[in-house]
Amino acid sequence: MASPSFGQPLAVRNVFSIERAMVVGTPPVIDDGVVCTVDSCDEVADQVLNIPDDTACDDGLFCNGAEFCDVALDCQSGTAPVVDDGVPCTNDSCDEIGDVVVHVPDDALCDNGQACDGLETCDAVLGCQSNAPPAVDDGVACTIDTCDDVTGEIDSIAAAAAGMRWRY
Repeated sequence: MASPSFGQPLAVRNVFSIERAMVVGTPPVIDDGVVCTVDSCDEVADQVLNIPDDTACDDGLFCNGAEFCDVALDCQSGTAPVVDDGVPCTNDSCDEIGDVVVHVPDDALCDNGQACDGLETCDAVLGCQSNAPPAVDDGVACTIDTCDDVTGEIDSIAAAAAGMRWRY
């Protein structure tokens, strides 16, 4: 039966046979077959090292997540960043060039189709916001003031033209 020759480096450890003749030992297998590990032999600790290196898996794309090295499964896909910010009036996307997630407010997504209740705008954090309605009253007592909900146009029609008569 062979016994190890302790004190010798792992890669060149020799084994002595029963006859005391020196036989060259089999070097350990260092390459684990996983592309993303850095494989080496630690002579001091007397062990084979297979250290994961995430940079070996990086595809250079931000929007599909940061890839990582699994010592058993090789390169693994990363988790893509969350793009949807939960604000209904923003157009959300991932900018591969800037390596950022973008949320662009779109006022058109807030428009309720009623021009006379105020212009709706999109706040990137708060969502759709209502603004003050347009001033309809022209301050002249003898006019009928209206707002057209489709066009947003303010009309001030003389009461007499509307068939109304004033008594003094």
